[in-house]
Amino acid sequence: MPNNQEKMTAFGQFRILKIGTKYIQAELIGSVKNYQAQLVKNTVLSDIEIGATIFLRVNDQSTQNRYGTKVQFEPIKLLTDQAEIEKYILADRKRVAEIYIQAAQENLDKGWYS
Repeated sequence: MPNNQEKMTAFGQFRILKIGTKYIQAELIGSVKNYQAQLVKNTVLSDIEIGATIFLRVNDQSTQNRYGTKVQFEPIKLLTDQAEIEKYILADRKRVAEIYIQAAQENLDKGWYS
């Protein structure tokens, strides 16, 4: 999670669980594990319903303390166009692949290979 000085913009698929007055409780659907998250209620999510699965561009406002991490996002844009959603999914997969390639290259540089 980024610290308070460096906030990042991300993309995610969310399942809406509960709608409160200030926050929307949602499940961030990941490739391996799903995470509980809070979405700040704003005009982007004005007509959302419980149980809906949505794709969002968000600002990460997560905070971390000694007891754990509070996963919180501020929605920027609700994505409805399938081509745009696929663009973000492919960009996210590319980012993950680059992390694996970099780790593999570092291991090769250290002489760790089989």
